[in-house]
Amino acid sequence: MIRQPAVGCSVLGNRLQRICVRCFATKPPENRPSLSESKFSESKAFRGGRAKDATPLSRIPDLGDYYDTINYRRKKNISLLVSVMAFMIYFFILREENDLDETINQPPWVMVPRLERDVIRRKIARARLAGENTTDLEKELASLDKKEERLKEQWRLQGEQRTSW
Repeated sequence: MIRQPAVGCSVLGNRLQRICVRCFATKPPENRPSLSESKFSESKAFRGGRAKDATPLSRIPDLGDYYDTINYRRKKNISLLVSVMAFMIYFFILREENDLDETINQPPWVMVPRLERDVIRRKIARARLAGENTTDLEKELASLDKKEERLKEQWRLQGEQRTSW
């Protein structure tokens, strides 16, 4: 259900509107140039807005390109040198090894399961094709199997200890 405004409100609103129109509405002067006739170079914005006696930007003398000066090149080279030195000091002197470094430095077969086993099997296959002795490689494969069994047993025992807590 829409509420109707009180009788006095609509009369007051109309009266207020008429007063505002009378006080603030003005006719544009006839001598004012249109937007198409005005030039930016003759406006206050060209001179800098508020400054009455500001020199236009076109009259500011050209001081040359700063980026071509020797002073800029020196500052750029010093900045580059300081940045590289800060990088080297941090990474080569101040930084300590963390878990990520240890993970990255591990051999690939530690990161990828069964990779070492596949590498040894390929070596055995190549040695057999070449007619070489494979007993050392087969012993290495057997020791890898034993090592894997010990690790599985260790993980199983650790899992039982965790569940017993």
